[in-house]
Order: sequence, then structure tokens, then C-alpha cells
Amino acid sequence: MKSKKLVKFQNDWDNVTKFKMVELQVIDKRTNERDWIIFDIELHGRTFVAYHVALNDRDDKSKKVACKRFVCDIDFSIDENLEALYDGCICAILDSEYYSLID
Repeated sequence: MKSKKLVKFQNDWDNVTKFKMVELQVIDKRTNERDWIIFDIELHGRTFVAYHVALNDRDDKSKKVACKRFVCDIDFSIDENLEALYDGCICAILDSEYYSLID
């Protein structure tokens, strides 16, 4: 059974009217060209899942869609949890074999 806090959190997410994604401008290290990485965000239970293109060889070779997961703290707002997810997306690019952030 879902707690009232979790139901409220999920309802708050359902009521978000903006695009549910993070878009970061990057340099593709393989071609040295500018590009955009889009993290499409979904909420599964109390976990944000941000799907994205492969950022490294392991992602590229996997049969699964690449993603980053972030367990939400439902004691905090959607915005606060999304800020933490955004930081995780930035770190994923910083750790990427294929891309670097544009300064």
C-alpha cells in the first residue's frame, strides 16, 4: 500500500506541465562537434529514471536502454528531487567516455 506522501509526490509529478526531460549541450569527443544529450525522465514508484543515449562503451554494448536512476526522497519537493537528478545527469556527462560538457 502506498503512503499518503508517496501518492502526493506521484500526483505532483503527474501535474508537472513542463517537458519531463533534461537537455544538456555537449561536445562529442569522437567527432569534436557540438551536440545535445536529452535525458527523458519518468517516475517509477519513488525512483526517477532518466533515459539517455549511450555515454560509454558499456552502455553502447548493452541490450538495455541506457539510463540513470535516482531514488527520490519524498520528504522533499519534486523540484528539490529534480535538482538532485539534474546533478546526476551532469555527473553522467562528466564521467562519459563519449561526451564532455560545454563550458
